[in-house]
Order: sequence, then structure tokens, then C-alpha cells
Amino acid sequence: SVGEDGLWDISLVGNGAAANTTYCFRMITSNNTPLTTHTVYPELTTSPSGSLNGDIVDGSGSSVPSPSFGFSSITAPFLCTTTTATLGTASQIIRVKNTTDTPGWSLSLAATSGSTSLWSSGIQAYDYNDASGAPAGCTDGGDGDSMAGQMTVNASGGTLAARNVNACTTTGISKGASAAFSEGIVNAITIMSASGSANTGCFWDLTNVAVSQAVPGGQKSGSYSMNMTLTVVAL
Repeated sequence: SVGEDGLWDISLVGNGAAANTTYCFRMITSNNTPLTTHTVYPELTTSPSGSLNGDIVDGSGSSVPSPSFGFSSITAPFLCTTTTATLGTASQIIRVKNTTDTPGWSLSLAATSGSTSLWSSGIQAYDYNDASGAPAGCTDGGDGDSMAGQMTVNASGGTLAARNVNACTTTGISKGASAAFSEGIVNAITIMSASGSANTGCFWDLTNVAVSQAVPGGQKSGSYSMNMTLTVVAL
């Protein structure tokens, strides 16, 4: 009532506020008329800068030191064979955190050593980005090596979740469509991205990304490996 004091708890959520900026708050009436008798205004200053980063974390949110994903085992094939894997599990979660003022970003997967990388097991190797043959990847094409094989990544059926505070949602966050590596054409594959309508001050988790690899016929048995890198960039 008039002449009485009031006390309010106000919850604030980052909504694209500029970094290292001071904001003041004041009361207004229901018709948007400012109250003019204030002598003190509450204020806050946002943090100096934000960050955009991608990571692989465990169930408690801690970074996984040496993350990996493995394909299903196959017997050395006489004919070209496809093996499958899952990128992003309950113990190795793909996470993007954005505390910058820019809501747009893109997360992509690529071979660490570039488009000439190969799956290797000692002296044995096969390709991950040769689109030749039918099915694709089953025949060596005109790239710089003499090996067949192609890897496909499909994040569209993955599980996406927004984390941190209740105000964080998956609005503006998209999972990548199915795409296959092709040397010199598709050297990186987008698995998650954010548009200008996405939240800031939030993080997003992605799991259950489907990955498949065409293994050429006659490939010798072995434990093959290749390093991959996840990269997130602001848009």
C-alpha cells in the first residue's frame, strides 16, 4: 500500500547483454511512466568477456582426457562392407558452451591431419573420404591415394538437450544432416549448429550421432585408427 516498504527478489538471465557493461534498473508504473523520486538505482556489471567452446565430457560434466569412439568389429571382408559406430554416449557427451554475445555457432567434425588422412593399422590402411564406387566408398577413385573407403556422419537422429538454467532451450539449435566425407569437397561435417535465435549463456549436449564406414573388400584384418577433431566457430 501507499507509504509502505516492499522487498522483491529478482532473478536475472543473460539474454544477449553486452560484455563488460554496466546496467541500471528502475521501477516504472503500469503505464510505463518512470518513478522520479529514486535517489539510488541498483546496478550490475556483466563479465568482461565470454567464451565459445566445444568439449567431450563425462556424465558429471568433466572433460574426457582422451575421448574415442569405436566401430563394430567385422571379419576381414571379401566384399566391401559397412561398419557402424556411435559418436556421443552417456560417458562421452558432445558439449558446446556459449557465454559470448553472439548466439550463432557451428560445430563440425574433421580428420585431425587433414583430407589426406587414412585409417591405419601399422602399414595397412584404407580411406575415409573416397566417394567412388557403388555403394560409395567401395572403389578407389581419383584422389591422391590408391585406397577406397568412405565415412558418413548423421547427427539428425541424435539426442539434443539444453543445460545450465531453466531459461536455456534448444530453440535455434539444429542437428546436422547426414553427410559423407569426400576429399577436397566435404572435408568437415557439421554435426550441430546455432542460429541467431539461440540462447547465450547456455550449453547444449549431443549424443547418439550415427557414424558408418565403408570398408573396401579384401582389406586385411587389424585394429585401425584415425584421429578426428571437433571444432566450434562463431557465425
